[in-house]
Amino acid sequence: MAINSVEHDNINWLDNIPLSILLSDNYGNCTHTNKCWLEYTGNALEEEKGIGWKSTIHPEDRKHCQKKLASAIDEQKEYSLRLRLKSKKEEYHWFENAGKPLFDNTRKYVGHISTFTAIPEQEIDLLKGLLKEKELLLHEIIHRTKNCMAVISGLFDLHIDYIENLNDQAIFETFQHRIISIALIHENIYQSDTLSKMNFKFFVEEITKKITNTYKENKDTVSIKIEVDNIELELAKAMPCGLIVNELITNVFKHAFKPTSVGELTIGFSKTLEKYRLIVSDNGIGITDEDVTRFPNTLGYTLINALVRQLNGVMEINNREGLLIKIIF
Repeated sequence: MAINSVEHDNINWLDNIPLSILLSDNYGNCTHTNKCWLEYTGNALEEEKGIGWKSTIHPEDRKHCQKKLASAIDEQKEYSLRLRLKSKKEEYHWFENAGKPLFDNTRKYVGHISTFTAIPEQEIDLLKGLLKEKELLLHEIIHRTKNCMAVISGLFDLHIDYIENLNDQAIFETFQHRIISIALIHENIYQSDTLSKMNFKFFVEEITKKITNTYKENKDTVSIKIEVDNIELELAKAMPCGLIVNELITNVFKHAFKPTSVGELTIGFSKTLEKYRLIVSDNGIGITDEDVTRFPNTLGYTLINALVRQLNGVMEINNREGLLIKIIF
């Protein structure tokens, strides 16, 4: 499809089409809409020009829409997506949005022409039903996974009771805590309103209690400060981050303090400038020169390092006045 970018005075014919239509330039800015679009939104053309039209898109659909448009502009290709648009009655309705690239007489790309076709309510009801069914199935999978993790943890308990070697017992307990961490994450998600996020503060509080109860000899001598913001963390980040927290807290109880020493463990988690920051610190004995050499080769460190990479994060280790590990992702 070809169009001269300066001939917008000759596009009144778009008003005869019974679909909402929007023209955009090669930056994605609106340059013109037809009458059908303006009648639906209740806005004036000047309000829709530039990026004004994007305010009509439902907030939950904007990121996906922007990503699709950006890709279509970069590759000068067609695109299609479903999104919700706000009407002049302040109600959102679903539309099928299809866009085609526009070129001038010299075949230079000048923008896109986009049509918005209302999706019938019957189809919306069908989609809602399918989505509800999918959510129920996912909910059941999460519930069963949580139960399976609990069974595995129980089996670890049975075996630990028969292990006499303290080192072997400690290894089993470490693996059991990893299983418990996964189970807690699934339990948190199972109880949340959404299946895609979890309250990370609740998880940290619960896993800290369970680890503390395991190392009862240090329970009264180590004070714990939890400085975790009330953050809903998406599942893709919650799983690796939860396992990292488990490893770091377990490491503190196992190595940071002598049996009779009094110490402090601090766990912090916050978000600033679209970045998450996890800090686990203690005022224990820190890492010796021997540990510095040995630490990168331990299973715990290898696991933490792999999980940090999974989060596309960076890890900093400070060995002054105890040990402080900061992870930003």
